[in-house]
Amino acid sequence: MPWHGFAALGVFAAFSAAVYWIGRQTGAEWTLCTMKRFTGVPCAGCRGTRAGLRLLAGDIPGAFSFNPLLATLLVLLPVGLALRIGSRRTLRFELGKGDKILIPIALVLLFFANWAYVIYMELHAIK
Repeated sequence: MPWHGFAALGVFAAFSAAVYWIGRQTGAEWTLCTMKRFTGVPCAGCRGTRAGLRLLAGDIPGAFSFNPLLATLLVLLPVGLALRIGSRRTLRFELGKGDKILIPIALVLLFFANWAYVIYMELHAIK
């Protein structure tokens, strides 16, 4: 990633941390999610920041209670990266014809199931 990509990521992280801190100090809830702000319906990635913070705190069940799909990705991506760096090989998966159809369908179903879960948790004010 070029330096300006890291700079943009740093600015976003600083802004997110500031919004989080202000929200904690004032008790107000403000969201960076454009979809939730305009429609009132959370997107599939909502509650992901809280899941990441729970993972950093070592609360794995708490992280999965906020956003199971993002928590899974936040756990698996570093593991995959460590395996790739440690073995110095590219991870490859051989897929059969049926798998090339079933895996995308399963991923789409997981995405929508996770989104339904996030909406349910938000609507029932389980925070």
